[in-house]
Amino acid sequence: MSFGVTKRRIGFLGAVAAAALALAGCHYAGSGTVVSQTGYGKAAFSFDLSCTPGTTVQKGTLTFTDSPAGVLFRGTVNGTPAPGTCTNNTWTVPSTFPQDFVGTYTPLKGGTSGTFDLDVSPGSAPANNHAHFNLTLTGGQYDGYHIDGPVTAGSIVAVGGPNA
Repeated sequence: MSFGVTKRRIGFLGAVAAAALALAGCHYAGSGTVVSQTGYGKAAFSFDLSCTPGTTVQKGTLTFTDSPAGVLFRGTVNGTPAPGTCTNNTWTVPSTFPQDFVGTYTPLKGGTSGTFDLDVSPGSAPANNHAHFNLTLTGGQYDGYHIDGPVTAGSIVAVGGPNA
């Protein structure tokens, strides 16, 4: 009899956990460095980006500085459609990275704005070097800029959901 009660409790707790994950949406935060696009020096990033659960609406900010390459900007995501519906820190559209954010960047020292596409994988460096940062800029002052590599210091965190 107590075995049945335990099974029901486990089933109930599992249902509660599943519901909590379903409400988690996609929320990634990170700060750290990657090797500069130039191949020497560092590029620094900081972001807090999310997607409303069950929707394609993204929001948040990104600050990025690659001093050796002369790239400095602040990016915003506010209502930009995501590449798929966001649920449990993953998109319904499969990709190499667990998270993809698209927004508008504004150069910090003046110049024409453009679009950024940021793909991230959670982790921390150097202990668990699964953290990955992939950024592409289109249009504006930094059109064609691309940086892709492991996080060399800092971390990228999935806030809630199965990738947390």
